[in-house]
Amino acid sequence: MANITVVGLGPGGLGQMSLETYELLGSGKKIYLRTEIHPCVQELKVRGITYESFDSLYEAENTFDDVYSKIVEELFQAALGEEIIYAVPGNPRTAEKTVEILVREADIRNVTIDIRNSMSFMDPLFNCLGIDPNNGLGIIDGSVSLVNPNYRVWNIVSQVYDQAMASERKLDLMNYYPDEFLIYVVSAAGICGKERIEKVPLFELDRLDWIDHLTCLAIPPLPQESYPPDWEKLLSIMDQLRGESGCPWDREQTHLSLRPYLIEETYEVLEALDEKDMYKFCEELGDLLLQVVFHAQLAKENSEFTIEDVIRAIVEKLIRRHPHVFAGTSAQDSKQVLVNWEKIKETESSRPESIFDGIAKSLTALMYAKKVQAKASKVGFDWDTIDGPVQKVHEELKELLAAENHSHREEELGDLLFAVVNLSRFIEVDPEVALRQTVKKFISRFHLIEQTAKKQDRELGDLSLEEMDTIWENAKKQ
Repeated sequence: MANITVVGLGPGGLGQMSLETYELLGSGKKIYLRTEIHPCVQELKVRGITYESFDSLYEAENTFDDVYSKIVEELFQAALGEEIIYAVPGNPRTAEKTVEILVREADIRNVTIDIRNSMSFMDPLFNCLGIDPNNGLGIIDGSVSLVNPNYRVWNIVSQVYDQAMASERKLDLMNYYPDEFLIYVVSAAGICGKERIEKVPLFELDRLDWIDHLTCLAIPPLPQESYPPDWEKLLSIMDQLRGESGCPWDREQTHLSLRPYLIEETYEVLEALDEKDMYKFCEELGDLLLQVVFHAQLAKENSEFTIEDVIRAIVEKLIRRHPHVFAGTSAQDSKQVLVNWEKIKETESSRPESIFDGIAKSLTALMYAKKVQAKASKVGFDWDTIDGPVQKVHEELKELLAAENHSHREEELGDLLFAVVNLSRFIEVDPEVALRQTVKKFISRFHLIEQTAKKQDRELGDLSLEEMDTIWENAKKQ
């Protein structure tokens, strides 16, 4: 089986290279360097160590991913003829994409990858900045867009090769940190005579003219009083997901395509509430909030409105419709609040053609019926006592049983359901909630029938109706 031994050149000169690595480099095996732009390479040349580097690929390829893929491919091909050594800056296991790919594809290529440990750039960096990683640390690849860093700990942005990359990372960081937040720019950490550290405001990062391949950024933890609101982070993430380098799925969505998810998330919130699972309820509320933010992002992109407009509108509406809280008027009880609410709504827009205008037709049938009946009740079209709705339910049931064809039965069943919803208003029970609880109860009891059949090693269809009914009645007693 072919073999590639991967070694790290350490962060600086030969003094920071492990003895094992130095001896392997002098073993006479063919050596490949990811890049010869490293402080120790000239010292290796002086000692007669020869190598081939992949620096030409950085000029020939369009992206870093293309460069890394080509390097890995050439290494696998070279390993077919002989054992080779692949040397990378720092530690092979720290911020080294080519090594990650080699390890991932090794089994497929029938090649063994032998990785030898070495010092990374992180060790001298910790020393020169006085950082203890045990207190928390984030390591970020400087060659890719930065998303949602943990601003409560130190963040190290590695491989910031030039001013252009520094400018890109500056813009990313300014989404999460104040523009004038002081960060450390470090070059050649631990290399005697060459180490450079400068503390600069974030907005000045790309003005430094000495940024090179040995540069990294060290971002201190934010003071707690400066933590950006999580709300701002959410909006920033949504903006990035929809951006040019964002998520392909998110970029394809429209108001219409998101409609099913808005409905689905709403019902999942209700389900969590029914289950009295507050952890799940919190999570599902977050999913529902995401739908609101997503639609607002789409609207902003179309220059229709922004999330700020959404928030501003509901703030103004809440204040306007609660004069008993914000404007010095009074409301004796919750019923008076609702009466005032409806009166205020009437003044907010032109007079509707019907009292039912504004009721969402996309509501479930039970909710839609309840809303319609409530509207009619507000103008006096309602029973005086509960006797009316009860009598109406009995009347509609008789008419359903007397119906002679499908069309008539469908109509009478609708009338019966409408009457039952009306009754639910009088007893102050939400019909949607009541029916869902009953369905849940039915499923729970039917599970016992399924479990009984399974224990008896029988199919459900093999149980007689009498057997299932017996199990059902026992389930009702539990």
